[in-house]
Amino acid sequence: MIIALENGGGSQVSLGWHESFTIVKTSRLVAKQVGLSGQIYLGKEYAGRTVLIDSIEPVVWVIKTAQTIPDSELWLHQPEASARLDRALLAIIEPPNADDLDVLEQQLSCK
Repeated sequence: MIIALENGGGSQVSLGWHESFTIVKTSRLVAKQVGLSGQIYLGKEYAGRTVLIDSIEPVVWVIKTAQTIPDSELWLHQPEASARLDRALLAIIEPPNADDLDVLEQQLSCK
């Protein structure tokens, strides 16, 4: 069961060992009507945004704003690539000491 209230936050409420429900507090509760073409107007502040619509029950929808990652940039979010980028950014902030070539070689060969 989801109960919508006004003014901030959210909390989980337990009704016993087998039953619980979530109280969702929203800053505003708004009724919208689905048009004949199947569209819902969310307002100008959401124009052009990507949203995810989760149909948790046939009559309950949760709409969340989302950001998409282009396929050509997805590799950047893999753990190995992310770690390499972190090391590169660290090298920019704290450049290795070029006086000690053994340490420099070790830092450059790290994966």
